[in-house]
Amino acid sequence: MEKARGYNLFIKNALKYGFSLFGLPKTGVSVSYNNYDDGYYKKGYPKSGAKFTNNGDGTITDNATGLMWVRDPSLLGGAFGVPGTPSKMKYLDSLSNVHALNYAGYSDWRVPNIKEMQSIFDYSRSYPAIDTDFFVIYDSSVYFNTSTRYACWLGALVAADLDNGFGYFSFVVELLYILPVRGGA
Repeated sequence: MEKARGYNLFIKNALKYGFSLFGLPKTGVSVSYNNYDDGYYKKGYPKSGAKFTNNGDGTITDNATGLMWVRDPSLLGGAFGVPGTPSKMKYLDSLSNVHALNYAGYSDWRVPNIKEMQSIFDYSRSYPAIDTDFFVIYDSSVYFNTSTRYACWLGALVAADLDNGFGYFSFVVELLYILPVRGGA
């Protein structure tokens, strides 16, 4: 009986916050530029309610994935540089510094993989392709480190382009911005 109650609560919250038990979310594109494009079909599960919740502690929760993000990475300071200025790091430095991060009462922060990073992008926007009502972005033409390595070359990773939300090839020695995340499976 207790399992059923917990399951029902999960389903209730999933529907309340727009979680999908099956499939992928809509991209947000509502204009059709060509017959049969994404704006024409508008496929994906609907996002009922707000996509993001501002937790009031410097973090944002993605209600579709359950992931928690740092709202303004420039406020991290410490290993991330001078507070108030966005920090750039090389790939290996970003992995270790984010792993050691204690922010907003949480110590389980990590560098997101490319799929997690792309989950917060809104493809109906560009420059930046992210909701600036929730995330503080100082420069739309930035690239973010991800934890995803490029399979064909050990000296490369897949970085996230904030302009358009796409992944791109980057060298692990490049200095890229960091947007820490926590949670997930």
